[in-house]
Amino acid sequence: MGNSLLISAIAAPMISLSKRAAIRLVRRTDGAGAKICYAPCARSPKRTDSVIPAEAGIQETLGVNTYYVYILASKKNGTLYTGVTNNLLRRVDQHKSTEIPGFTKRYHVHKLVYFETFGRIQDAIKREKCIKRWKRQWKLRLIEQVNPLWRDLFDELVSS
Repeated sequence: MGNSLLISAIAAPMISLSKRAAIRLVRRTDGAGAKICYAPCARSPKRTDSVIPAEAGIQETLGVNTYYVYILASKKNGTLYTGVTNNLLRRVDQHKSTEIPGFTKRYHVHKLVYFETFGRIQDAIKREKCIKRWKRQWKLRLIEQVNPLWRDLFDELVSS
C-alpha cells in the first residue's frame, strides 16, 4: 500500500480501525522508508471519528462534547497551522480577527482548509500532535483529499 493510498484511507469518513490494523499501519513506510506517523493516532480499538467535508455541514456535529482538530493555511500550499478546539467557529474567528497574537497573526494564516471531529478531547489532542509531526507533504495530501480547491471552509460553515 503506497503512501497516497494510506492518506486516502485516513481522509475517508467514518474510519474504523482494529488494533491489528493499527499495528499494520505502524509497519507501513513512505517511499523514502520513513515510518508513517498516523499509526500512533489509530491505536484505539475502535475509531469512528469522521472527517467532515464542507458539503456535509457542521449542524449535526455541534454539541457539548465535540472537539475539532483543524488546519489553517495562508493560501494554497502556503504556511500551515494545526490546532485543536471545542468551538471551531469561535476559534477560527479569533484567528481571522488577529485577536490573539502569535503564529497565525504573524504569518497571516487565517483560511480554514481542513478539520476533523472527535467525541473526546484526549483523542483530538492525540490526533493534533500526530498531524503536527507529519511531513508537510502528508499534510498537503490530507487537505487536498477533502478540499482540493483549498476553499475557506469557515465561510461555508457560517453561511450554512
